[in-house]
Amino acid sequence: MVGTGVFTSLGYQISEHSSLWSIVLLWVIGGFTAFTGGICYYQLIKQYPDSGGEVHFINELYGSKLSIVVALLSIVFGFAAPVALAALAVASYLQLYVPFAATQIAVVTIMAVSGVHLLSLQISSIAQRILFVLKIALIVVFICAAIPHMDVSTKTWQMSESHLQHMLSGEFFIALMFVHYSYSGWNTCIYVFREMRNRRTFYYSLFISVILATVVYVLLNVSFISVSGLANLRGVTEVGQRAANDLFGAQVGAIFSTLIGILLIANISAMIWSGSRVSLKTEEILWKRSNDKPIPAKHILLLMLVSILFVLVSNFESLLITTSFILSLSMILVIGSLVFHRNQSHLKLRITTRLCAVFFCIITLVSNFYYLYHAFF
Repeated sequence: MVGTGVFTSLGYQISEHSSLWSIVLLWVIGGFTAFTGGICYYQLIKQYPDSGGEVHFINELYGSKLSIVVALLSIVFGFAAPVALAALAVASYLQLYVPFAATQIAVVTIMAVSGVHLLSLQISSIAQRILFVLKIALIVVFICAAIPHMDVSTKTWQMSESHLQHMLSGEFFIALMFVHYSYSGWNTCIYVFREMRNRRTFYYSLFISVILATVVYVLLNVSFISVSGLANLRGVTEVGQRAANDLFGAQVGAIFSTLIGILLIANISAMIWSGSRVSLKTEEILWKRSNDKPIPAKHILLLMLVSILFVLVSNFESLLITTSFILSLSMILVIGSLVFHRNQSHLKLRITTRLCAVFFCIITLVSNFYYLYHAFF
């Protein structure tokens, strides 16, 4: 889960009236929203145990026609677009130190990771784990190094009336869309449920991973802001690079930035792995037959080609917002079914699960509404 969003989206969350506490509140709300989503998905996967994520759930709840529509949107904007975003993030962190254009770095990265997935599931799984552990270690080192800069007596930590008003504004909820995208990996395990041998690990990953990610996200963003300041990070994509340069100096910062870029490859790997399984599930729904091949090669290649197309024709900010918007709508369709779908009575849901579904849908819809209002009016 810890990946592209936390290293690239902070600059787009900061506005003229933002404060450190408003940013912290954004990430706490985002974490709680993801946690409520995990509770809802836990109930759904118990009832409908299979890979495919939202596509599988919608097929079971609403039928194959709607599931195929959602599948196409999910493959394009739920996986191909995030792969492109992660590749562009890798490129933005590496392009100052690698003598190639950002698009070239992004395309080569996507092709290389796809190639690994085509070779062996075991190799890609091992590489994924190694990159994840190294990424967490790097984040811990950065947070520890930033602790001396967390001086609560400075202006950065002060709260004013305008800051409180900002927390109830449309700007705040638009910024929440970027945070929702950063947490979007909370449900990755549902896409590969069929391949998970230890189902207990799956169930725990829906909850423990969200809690740990929330703590890491809050501490990392507090570190970024404490080191560089809100004004210096506003509108910046490579916030990790800017903060590393301010914290360690240009030379060490360059090494740190390069490591971030390399470790973000783990997110590309995760999206290709899970996205190819959603594409496979779509094929099974369409042709009404199962496919037990361990490596869905043609689906990996399809995802690779669409991702490369996004890299070549899109810019980072617009792609990030569009992806977050479409991802949230598919999740609302699934989670909203726990409350509003006419055939959900057999699920025997607790009131807490229903409340979680209502909260998830409301907070996500409000964020999307403010984005649409801001975009068109």
